[in-house]
Amino acid sequence: MTLKIICILLILMLLLVLSCLLYYLLATKNCKLSTATLEPTDSCIQIFDNENKQIAELALNAANKRIHLQTLPRHIPNSFIVAEDKKFYTHNGIDYRGIVRAIYKNIQARSFKQGASTISQQLVKNTQLTNEKTVKRKLKEFKLTRQLEKRYAKEEILEMYLNSIYFGHACYGIESASEYYFDKQAKDLSLAESAILASIIRSPSRYSPFLQPEQCLALRNNILKRMLDNQYCTEQEYTSALAENLPTKQKDTLPNASYLNAVYDELENLPLSSPYKLLHGCKIYTYLNCNLQQELENIAAGHLPKIGKSLLVTDNKQVGVTAFYSTEGNIARQAGSIMKPLAVYGPALAEGQISPATIIQDEKTDFSGYTPSNYKDKYYGSVSCRFALANSLNIPAVKILQNMGIENTIKYLRRMGLRIENEDKNLALALGGTASGYTLTELAAAYAQLANGGKYNSLHFISKIEDKNNNMLYQRSLENIQVFSSEVASILTDMLQTSVSIGTAKSLQSLPFRVATKTGTCGNECGNTDAYTLSYTTEHTIAVWFGNRDNTLTNIYGGGIPCHVARDIYDTLYQNSTPTPFQLDAKVISCKLDKTAYDEDGQLRLATPNTPKAYILTELFLKNAVPKEYGWRFNTPIVQSSIFMKDGKVVIQLKDYPYYQYRIEKSWDKHREILAQDFQKSEYIDSDILANTRYTYTVTAYFYDDKGHKITSVETVLPAVHTAQPNVKIPDKWWQ
Repeated sequence: MTLKIICILLILMLLLVLSCLLYYLLATKNCKLSTATLEPTDSCIQIFDNENKQIAELALNAANKRIHLQTLPRHIPNSFIVAEDKKFYTHNGIDYRGIVRAIYKNIQARSFKQGASTISQQLVKNTQLTNEKTVKRKLKEFKLTRQLEKRYAKEEILEMYLNSIYFGHACYGIESASEYYFDKQAKDLSLAESAILASIIRSPSRYSPFLQPEQCLALRNNILKRMLDNQYCTEQEYTSALAENLPTKQKDTLPNASYLNAVYDELENLPLSSPYKLLHGCKIYTYLNCNLQQELENIAAGHLPKIGKSLLVTDNKQVGVTAFYSTEGNIARQAGSIMKPLAVYGPALAEGQISPATIIQDEKTDFSGYTPSNYKDKYYGSVSCRFALANSLNIPAVKILQNMGIENTIKYLRRMGLRIENEDKNLALALGGTASGYTLTELAAAYAQLANGGKYNSLHFISKIEDKNNNMLYQRSLENIQVFSSEVASILTDMLQTSVSIGTAKSLQSLPFRVATKTGTCGNECGNTDAYTLSYTTEHTIAVWFGNRDNTLTNIYGGGIPCHVARDIYDTLYQNSTPTPFQLDAKVISCKLDKTAYDEDGQLRLATPNTPKAYILTELFLKNAVPKEYGWRFNTPIVQSSIFMKDGKVVIQLKDYPYYQYRIEKSWDKHREILAQDFQKSEYIDSDILANTRYTYTVTAYFYDDKGHKITSVETVLPAVHTAQPNVKIPDKWWQ
């Protein structure tokens, strides 16, 4: 019985092996290595502006871009071998032990975290196949890799690999990468520099020394250690390499350089199956407006040329960058108060926590050990949310976030593409305190969302990519993620216009049209590291940042030079036109409030039909947040008074309402006299009184509406006053 079971199992295993072999043969049928695609041809990448005019061309394999392995020092190929495939010279193209090890680790992690591709497999995948993760594609890769290994020597494979591997920034091959990252030929690369390039190919956007220097440095040092361990360098060479600094970005002098750099960086993150789709030439179409780009660069040159800066203009309809200039690259920075509308006021409006008119106490506050302060330690007491946002007050923002709850705000931030780490989940988030910060394009996309009725789309430089035969490789499509309702976005936009009229962005008051703006500044008592102005019309979003990559301090603040630069950009952008004015969303309710109730008691009460315009405050509300009660002061006036005797005089005290006038009368015996008419003081003193007399005083309050109608209170009778008997002196010898 046992033998029978064993036979059955052996037969099943044999059938399984035969099935797998049959599937392999069918899946790889007619699968042949194409020698023509192993290295880039003399193709190029062409880049076009928004009018389909070519603005740049990159040769992918000009004669001076191809290297021969024998011309390179050995530490260069060795860097890639220890980084990618340490058994390169001993396997036949497939590292079977590595595959088993990777499968075991993936099963443990319950995900595909590890691969086991050799340099030969990478070369085949990059030049012969797609990047899809399927069994069929992997089987083709195995077959083609075996063909590659049979046809070419190891040194030839390594040379082809180094000539075709992608290093980011449209750099295919080590020669192009050496020129871009180090401004030198590949044969002149140092040990540390070759280790950097071997790091970059893991993920150009993640390990670029210009974009992620800390991560690049850590991986470079790891590769150097492995080179030492594998005896590819001496202890002295290792120590010297560790001491080398990462490269700093070269200054670009070509036209549209900043914009093109951003285009190349965006290529890393596009949903292409692989950047190697572009290896044999393509056409990249962008949103670039060349005339505006030139104007932007001229404006940047005219403002503090020795300080770092980034300027960006977005077309709100296409959500594409039409102009971009930066001395520092599109790096992530602390956002400061730029986050207040996004992390505090927008979410709080959406959650029904506040309206623009909500009163908050602006006062020095200790939030369980967290003690933020306002700019210059100035506090305003009772303020509206509109005033607090316009003037970028810190304490109200933190209070709102505390009341709303951090988890509530995070869901909105993530909808608008803003990363939140666990260490960011604290009240400092209200003031832009995050671990990694945000790029200017990320912040501009979040503000363009407000201009677009609460619909978020990530910001792009590239609209589409075609291959050299005009086949579509990539077409940008809008995500249209609804972050805030259209009415919340409309109210927040209106609040941000107040920043220009009474707040931190007063430098934009001279514009002949309205803009929504928020300024922001990061720094300490010694100076500032980041200064922002984020501003938008219905048609464009403008983002301006001043600061230095190395955090050198400046005296620039958001409402200063960045605001002036934004104004210059608006003057250029709308020199022959004006943007369509902002319109309130149809669902937003504009309410007339009783300003006296608001100013005196902090109450949100509706104004009555009689309320004079001088005592009306107009404010915006969501439909479900409109106040229900009316103010009483201008319905029928109410007299608030008291009466008493002092020093033989009658004193009447009145509530000193500047909008009321009073008529005061007194009666005694059969007499009646008007003491005061149109009286507006808080105290009336009647000294014309008789002894041993009972007086009755009446007070009537009134005001005039805007039509001149007199609105009068009911006559109020005050408590009666009895004067004392006169003191009569008894004469001497009264008996005579």
